[in-house]
Amino acid sequence: MTSGREKRFTAKSITRIAILSAVSIIFLTLVRLSPVADLVFLTLSSFCVAAAFILGGRRDALFTYLVTSLISLIIPGWFHAWPYYIFFGLYPLLKSAIECFSRDRVKHHASWHFLLKFLVALVLGVTAILILNYLVPHWFTILAESLPLQISRERQVVFLLGFAVLAFFVYDFALSALIGRFQCRPRP
Repeated sequence: MTSGREKRFTAKSITRIAILSAVSIIFLTLVRLSPVADLVFLTLSSFCVAAAFILGGRRDALFTYLVTSLISLIIPGWFHAWPYYIFFGLYPLLKSAIECFSRDRVKHHASWHFLLKFLVALVLGVTAILILNYLVPHWFTILAESLPLQISRERQVVFLLGFAVLAFFVYDFALSALIGRFQCRPRP
């Protein structure tokens, strides 16, 4: 006999994990085929993990991430899916834990809740940029050279860092809105 805390996989949750993993694989394959929209497709693949969390909880989201990660070793291949492994696939899991934890602990102080989310987004955004810079050493220089702006090198760096943090904050805000709206509701 199983305890109340132990949940079995149902056909519905297995189907949901399979469908969301397949959609995520499609987005990761589009990363391989797309010359310019890599971040869009990586973001959409991460929203598949968020959808698994919203619809089935952390366990379904974790299995969606694991299944997608294993299949994406073959299709589209490690080279095109590594940002998903180290960031885009894991971030919805981390964000759901942070979002629900901060909402439970900081109930009456909306400004503290927003400040906590903003600081986490800022720290994780800068960390993601540093990891990307470590893994692909000259990506920033290539991107800065392709800017149509005629400004100094230092201003290009500031502009790109600001844009990257802003883009990450928008991504984080959208993920927070989804998770907060559908999953972290106070239980009656």
